[in-house]
Amino acid sequence: MRKKAGRSAISKLLAIIMLLSLLIGIMPTVAAAEQPGDVMPMPLTWTAANAGADDNNDLNADSDVFADESDGYIPDNDDADIDNDNAAQSEINPALLEIVDAFATLERIDADPGDVILSLRLSAQALQTGQDLLVDTFFNQKVNSNTSRLTYTYSDDEFSYKGFEAADGVTVLDEDIEPGKVMLTVMVNDYETSYYGKLLLTAKKDTVSTFTVSLSNEIVVKTEDEQKMILIYTASVSSDYIVDDRIPGDFNGDGKVDLLDLSEMIDAFGIDSTYSDWALKYRYMDFNQNGEVDIYDIALLARHIFDPSIELPRLPLEQDPDTDLG
Repeated sequence: MRKKAGRSAISKLLAIIMLLSLLIGIMPTVAAAEQPGDVMPMPLTWTAANAGADDNNDLNADSDVFADESDGYIPDNDDADIDNDNAAQSEINPALLEIVDAFATLERIDADPGDVILSLRLSAQALQTGQDLLVDTFFNQKVNSNTSRLTYTYSDDEFSYKGFEAADGVTVLDEDIEPGKVMLTVMVNDYETSYYGKLLLTAKKDTVSTFTVSLSNEIVVKTEDEQKMILIYTASVSSDYIVDDRIPGDFNGDGKVDLLDLSEMIDAFGIDSTYSDWALKYRYMDFNQNGEVDIYDIALLARHIFDPSIELPRLPLEQDPDTDLG
């Protein structure tokens, strides 16, 4: 019995010692946490791991939030997003803000016909499927303006919008595209608006009739007394479509290709693109399009006369020469 009681006393003593050792190890940490001004470290970002925590644990939204990714926490990016938005707003060009304000507040006035003329010019009068149509847009003189809103309209059945080649000093700020319509907001350097650039359209099918491209231009103009107003200019251009019913090789226009046409071509032998009538007459004899009526062209026509299965190329109708507007 004494041995059993002794063992029981020893066991109780060991239990008391272990309990005291545990208390000694915990108390310093708890005491440290209770010192004034000290805060126990605590992650303040929610993840899937703590999404089910006590809803009463409100977080201070004004606190600086840091999270240790090594502990499995994900940094809170909301504040970063707000900072990025503020930074983006601070980088906005003041000139752009001025443009936006002008279009929002100024009254629009239809421009009176006068010395200032807005014009469009087509690069071609007829196109095949997939070919590009370039539409030059320009004033006949410089206008004291740094911004315009260009609204082009065209047939959606015939064309699709491809882009806009801005002239030097012109920047496209925004584009709004709809079927058969595109609206471009542009900025111009140094209040010198004249040539805007080229609208690019792509033909959806071969043109078989006249087509039209129209433009409404809302332009912010600065007057001599430094006041601003929005003037509206309009322009429209239509193709001079001509039904090409020519027969290749029929140079005398009698509706057939024969020795008389071959004789006409022999008379033109050696004529090149420097001749004044080249564009209207002799270029249609230049089958290989090397800028000269040569022996190749004559031989090809002779072969066609005696063997009509040998086709002659159909050369495009003459277009208006390009003019540099830049």
